[in-house]
Amino acid sequence: MFVRSPPKNIKAAFKKTGVWPFNPNVVTAEMLAPSKDTSCEAHVPLPPDGPAIDVLATMLRKLAKIDEAEDEPISEAPIAGPSNTKQDVINEAIEGLSQTKLAHLISTTLTTSHDTMPTTLTHTISHPQPSPLLSIQPTTETEVLLLAALQESHKSNEYLTNRNIALQAGNLLNEAYCAKAKDGLPRVLTGDRFYEERVNFEKERRAEEREKENRKDLRAEWKAAKEKWQQAEDTRKVLKERETAKYEEALAVWKAANEGQGCGRGRGHRRGHGGGSAGQKPVMAAIPKRVPPPLLKDFLAGRTGTGLAEEEEGEHFTSDDDDESNSDDETTNSKDR
Repeated sequence: MFVRSPPKNIKAAFKKTGVWPFNPNVVTAEMLAPSKDTSCEAHVPLPPDGPAIDVLATMLRKLAKIDEAEDEPISEAPIAGPSNTKQDVINEAIEGLSQTKLAHLISTTLTTSHDTMPTTLTHTISHPQPSPLLSIQPTTETEVLLLAALQESHKSNEYLTNRNIALQAGNLLNEAYCAKAKDGLPRVLTGDRFYEERVNFEKERRAEEREKENRKDLRAEWKAAKEKWQQAEDTRKVLKERETAKYEEALAVWKAANEGQGCGRGRGHRRGHGGGSAGQKPVMAAIPKRVPPPLLKDFLAGRTGTGLAEEEEGEHFTSDDDDESNSDDETTNSKDR
C-alpha cells in the first residue's frame, strides 16, 4: 500500500518512532505490550512427585551405577536389574516419558504453544551441621583413617549442597526473568489463526503483485491505443482543414458570381433583371466526427472502449472549427434569405 501523505509528515513519523534518524531510546521497554494470543507461558505447574521427574531420576541413578560398574574390575557376572547398558536405560526412560504429559519433549514432531513446559522445583536446602565426631582425637591408626574418610565425606556433601544451592538460585533467577518478561519463552506461532492469517497475507501479496503487473500491461495497451487515436485525430484535422478551405473558396466564388449577375430575389425578372441564379450553393463535404480519446480508467476497469469524455488521463480537444463553420453557414443563409 502507498501512503498518501506529505513527505514532512512521513519524516516526522519516522523521527517520532526512532526509525530515522535511528534512535533506539525512543521506544522504551514500558511501551512494549507482549502478545497474549500466540505466546506460551514460561512454566506450567508440575507436582513434585510427577511421573516425569521420577522417570528421569531413575535414569540418572541407573546411569550412575553403570558408570561405577565400568570403573570397577571387569566381572563376568551381569549387572543386576532389567537394564544392562546405558542405551537400555535411556530407552527405558524414553518409554516412561512417553506415558506422561511431557511426551512432546521426546517426540519427533514440532513443539507447539499448546505443549506444556516442566516447572522448576525448589526446596529449602540446609547446610550440614558439624558432627561431634570430627572433634575427637584419634588414638589408633584405624581411627585416623576413619576420621579422614569422615572429613572427606563431609567436604563432598558440603560441595554438593553448595552446588545444589547455586543451581536452584539460577533456576529462581530464570523464573523471575520469565515472569518479568510476561510471555516467558520466545513465541511459538503455530496456532490455526496465525497460520490462516499468514496464508491469507501471502495470497493477498501475490494478488497485489499480479494486479500490479496487470495494471502495467493495461497502461501499455492504453498508451498504444492513445497513440493510434492521436494519429487518427491528426488525420481527421488535416482532412477537415482541407475540406473547410475548399468549401470556403467555393462559397466565395459562388457569392461573387451571384453579386456580379445581380441575381437575387428581384421581382422584375420579366424586365430583364433579377430572379436568376449563378448555380447551386456549394455544400461542405462530410467530415468524420471527433471520436473521444481512450481513457486509462476504462482500461484499468477492464473496458477497452472509449468513454464519453476524458477527465484525468486523456487530452481535451475542442471543436471550435465546427462551431465557426456552422456560424458561417447560418450567416450566408440569412443573407440569401
